[in-house]
Amino acid sequence: MRRFVRRIGDIGKVIAAALSASSNETITGTWTFSTAPTIANPAITGDAPATPTADVLYRDGLVRGWVETSGGGAWTIDDDFNVSSITDNGTGDLTVNWAIDLPNANYVVIGMSITDPFTSDVGTILNARSNTTKLVGSVRISCVSTAAAGSDPTDGVCVLAVGG
Repeated sequence: MRRFVRRIGDIGKVIAAALSASSNETITGTWTFSTAPTIANPAITGDAPATPTADVLYRDGLVRGWVETSGGGAWTIDDDFNVSSITDNGTGDLTVNWAIDLPNANYVVIGMSITDPFTSDVGTILNARSNTTKLVGSVRISCVSTAAAGSDPTDGVCVLAVGG
């Protein structure tokens, strides 16, 4: 039995010596881990082709940042990813500032207001302001009521940026 275990250890050393961090290697077969495997700092490169491949992660499809706030007009960050702060520019007007710049300004912004529709007589629509440019470091958001007036949602907003 010792001889068998020693031989398996030797095979592991050979496999480890043959693999390098800079090469792309494929290992097939069944592998059993005593703990959940993790990937530290993966490098995701390449933009998605016109017809993306299923189950492949592309750089331009990543979530770049998101934020959930509370307090309409008194923007408190409840939770976030890659958001350093929010600037209140006035009623229904805020800027989300990214902690780390996005790769470019060609990202998608998705937003929603957090408002109880049963206690509020008007809905609120969020949109990236068309009269300002999305920047790699920030995006300016308008909150507009269905009556077309600037409005701070009573319970906050959620904003998400994808791509870039």
